[in-house]
Amino acid sequence: LAAADDRVRHVHGDERLGRGGALERAFRGSDGDVLVYFDTDLATDMRHLEELVDSVRVGDYDVATGSRRMPGDEQRREPERGVASTGFNTLVRLFLRSPLYDHQCGFKAFDREALFDLLTDVEDDHWFWDTEVLVRAQRAGYDVREFPVEWEPTGDTTVDLVRDVLGMGSQILRLWWQLAVRPRVDRRVTVAAGTLLVVAALALMTVYLDPREVLSAMAGADPVLVAVAAVVYLLSWPLRGLRYRDILAELGYRERVGFLTGAVFISQTGNLVFPARLGDGVRAYVVKARRDIPYP
Repeated sequence: LAAADDRVRHVHGDERLGRGGALERAFRGSDGDVLVYFDTDLATDMRHLEELVDSVRVGDYDVATGSRRMPGDEQRREPERGVASTGFNTLVRLFLRSPLYDHQCGFKAFDREALFDLLTDVEDDHWFWDTEVLVRAQRAGYDVREFPVEWEPTGDTTVDLVRDVLGMGSQILRLWWQLAVRPRVDRRVTVAAGTLLVVAALALMTVYLDPREVLSAMAGADPVLVAVAAVVYLLSWPLRGLRYRDILAELGYRERVGFLTGAVFISQTGNLVFPARLGDGVRAYVVKARRDIPYP
């Protein structure tokens, strides 16, 4: 198609960019003033396309999005998709204070200048991308239009409720923290919260460790052996970071050893304090939040 029509540009890449990353790459390779995308299964009736484009091109809106969930115009969905969509949009409206009813409909148009202004702050490159764009657009004062569309699901659902709830839920909390909490956090609050966490962790350790026995064992230990053990322990961290790097490389991700060593250190420290190796969950969160690597 691209070879036959010079208005069509085919973009291909071997690197996994994620949904948001792929859309951003395509948009940056275009030269139109109105940027549009819709799902390739054409689940949304294409008779709405003109209305979508005109909302931005000749209307007063910076962003336009189709909606399958507007009151009185809700579209039929498979049970699993319906449950996941209802829960997700409810949480976005509650935590991120978005008045929109459907944040994930794959039928959106953007003013070019407005979108690229927003993308400087958008962090997600995957399925949360369009939701983050919509929320940040509203927070930045851009005009967003939501209008009902006819939508017919095609193909089998790929919804994994556990995976999707964890993934999307973490992104909602991340954006809520950035927009609602972080601006209010100063150095005093950070120090106070850190101190409280340390006290809570030490208190939790006393549930399964007797502090007197620990202190007695430390007092009776051979200083030389303690020093040797400390050196071996410290040297083990870079090796763990290298091992973690190789694991991620097998999955197609590249990351610095220093960052991964820090992530492993956080998880192992958490495992000393929390039961059932919950510290591994902390490592997964850190790697996902800081580098967008999905729960290794």
